[in-house]
Amino acid sequence: MMAGYPGSVNVYKFKRGTDIFHRLGKQEMPTDIAQVKGEEVTLQLRQENFVQMPEDVYAVIWSAAGGFGDPLERDPLKVREDVLDQRSVSLAAARTIYGVVIDRDHLDPVATKKLRAEMRAANRREGAVKSRARSWRASPITWS
Repeated sequence: MMAGYPGSVNVYKFKRGTDIFHRLGKQEMPTDIAQVKGEEVTLQLRQENFVQMPEDVYAVIWSAAGGFGDPLERDPLKVREDVLDQRSVSLAAARTIYGVVIDRDHLDPVATKKLRAEMRAANRREGAVKSRARSWRASPITWS
């Protein structure tokens, strides 16, 4: 809406016989099921009553509403806050979606202004919106 990105759908993922106990024993907490080794199992939509063993991992990625407004217009300080508060914006998303450059926890306003100008120029070129949407769909990045 108003140049915002589209919403996402629910995704259900399941892996059997994973290395989750080994990872937890080393105090490693995976942030994505893709990081966990194991046999990927395809579940049916809304599948119920499947057996899950302690070494299995089940992940649900919840749907999200679409964005409102052009991400390049979002206040860079608010994007930085979202990253630092570990909301739903990663450092990579801050750069690739919002055009905000953050080095460690410091906002770089000069680099942000330059990157946003480059992104706006790319968006004005013919076909840029389509390619931007394709690159977003292929990315696991989320935003608020």
